Amino acid sequence: MWIRLLRWFIFTVLVALAPLLVYGASTLIEGNQVTDELLFGKGELLLICCALAAAAIGDIITSGRELETYKLICGGSCVIVVFFTSALYDNIAQHIQLKTHYEPGVVANLSIISFTVTIISAAACLALSRE
Repeated sequence: MWIRLLRWFIFTVLVALAPLLVYGASTLIEGNQVTDELLFGKGELLLICCALAAAAIGDIITSGRELETYKLICGGSCVIVVFFTSALYDNIAQHIQLKTHYEPGVVANLSIISFTVTIISAAACLALSRE
């Protein structure tokens, strides 16, 4: 199971984060400071959360009925993540498009919290699905 989780983390999570990591590295190369607001203040991390949670839902719903209660909790958490991050990203995108005020720092913090919840929920789904 640990190898499976490690493989998922490297080839799914880190690959999904690659655009943000490259952007951060490019910003450093240009001599600018990298902050949470800069990396996560426009909501891109929320899209990554949504995709990771959706993939975890796919893993858990096809994994059989054993440990069903735990699977419902983990899968349900991922469903909540998908809805929450989608709605939040939609709100942020509207603010950006309409050029209205929003707080990038709040968006960054919510994105980091959402990412943490996503990683925990998705990893639990993966561990319980045992393909």
